[in-house]
Amino acid sequence: MSAMPLTWREKLSYGGGSVASNLSWNMVAGFLIVYYTDVALLPAAAVGTLVLVTRIIDAAFDPVVGVIVDRTRSRFGKVRPYLLFAPIPFAILCVLTFLVPDASQATKLIYACVTFGLLGLAYSFLYVPYGALQPTLTNDQRAQLQLSGIRAMGTSVASIIVYALVLPTVAWFAARTGGNGYGGAATVFAIATAIL
Repeated sequence: MSAMPLTWREKLSYGGGSVASNLSWNMVAGFLIVYYTDVALLPAAAVGTLVLVTRIIDAAFDPVVGVIVDRTRSRFGKVRPYLLFAPIPFAILCVLTFLVPDASQATKLIYACVTFGLLGLAYSFLYVPYGALQPTLTNDQRAQLQLSGIRAMGTSVASIIVYALVLPTVAWFAARTGGNGYGGAATVFAIATAIL
């Protein structure tokens, strides 16, 4: 923890992490069920069960990731390795989640379970360390409050971007590829997540 006060650039960079992790995750949260039921043609009951079970597993897995992060010792520190390397598998899994193959119903369900389940676990390795980063940046309570506010703003900015641009991006890719466009849109948001 630095004795120097955080600059606004550092604070906004921290907020950029919230934008980054929420771009792809908000696409998943807002559009995956529609994709699964209307495009991949998975049964709604199976999709509901899949989402419920994976979210329960994710809730149990987050504290495990917290312990893993807390015990991490590396030349990069505790959280930085996760912030550097977790976005890549997360981005890849985000794209794969929106690429359900045209196969039998059972194959599609298994594919959805595996990709969405792994995506949730990868998100834990991205978002839990990001949350753990904040108290390590400063011990100044005013700066901590600013960081919390900037993080919340980053989440809101990501939501606005996703809900404004996903459907036009899906339509753009669908018009150019003749497919459904969701895989292309997921790729755009996954790349933005990894870069940010």
